[in-house]
Amino acid sequence: MHDMPPFVPVDTENPKKSEGDQKEPVHLMPAQTIIQTSRVLAHGAEKYGEFNWRSTEIDLQTYIGATLRHLLAIMEGEDVDPDSGEDHWAHISANAAVVIDSKVHGFVRDNRKRKDTDYQVDLPF
Repeated sequence: MHDMPPFVPVDTENPKKSEGDQKEPVHLMPAQTIIQTSRVLAHGAEKYGEFNWRSTEIDLQTYIGATLRHLLAIMEGEDVDPDSGEDHWAHISANAAVVIDSKVHGFVRDNRKRKDTDYQVDLPF
């Protein structure tokens, strides 16, 4: 006798729902986040090449620094990056996307300072 797979009730109104519930909820990503982040990534592709972060390791500190510079510009009241003409938040999103993709594909050189080093600043959080 063959083992039967466990019974999964099927939604009779939408039979794909039982499978769809097991997939990533990509529909939750706001469209404008995808669109604006894509525009920033296209700007980067013009300068450095498409998916350049997959051809060589990225330095994590480089992306931390870039993200902080965009955040500081926002804090100073600037909304749009003068180089790309895109929203600073979209640049932060693009930086995060590159880091996440690089981590997944093993292309991150983690050159952050570590808590176990001699030089450590105690942060208040």
